[in-house]
Formats: sequence, C-alpha cells, structure tokens
Amino acid sequence: MASWGERQKEALETLLIALAQDMRHGVFRLFVLIDRHEDTDLVGRDIARQALNAWREGESAPRPPHSDPHQSGRTV
Repeated sequence: MASWGERQKEALETLLIALAQDMRHGVFRLFVLIDRHEDTDLVGRDIARQALNAWREGESAPRPPHSDPHQSGRTV
C-alpha cells in the first residue's frame, strides 16, 4: 500500500467528517465499507466508526475540531 503523507490523511479525515454530517445512503454505505475493511490502520476508520455509532444512537455526527458554522463567510 502506498504511504500517506500527513496532508493527505488530514484531507481525507476532513472530507469524511464533512460527509458524516449528512448520512445519506451512499455515505452510509461508504462508512460501512471503511468500518469493515480488513486494514485496521485504514485512514478514517475511526471517523467512520464514530459516525456509524452516532447514527445508531440517533446522535449528531462528529464535527471537525475548531469547526466554524460560518466558514463560508455567510451569516444567514
């Protein structure tokens, strides 16, 4: 398997956290595949597992650290 740099890991984790905010069918399926993958060190596996557990418990998905709901600059 190719080696991942820290920037690629952070980018993938940011993407998965953003996807976790709206657990539609395709996202749910992706997270199940990540969670069930044989590679226990797979990047994003913890995020997928947290999102699935939150979904099962009816809770909110994990949010990125220092997340700002107004990142786009919009206030409305």
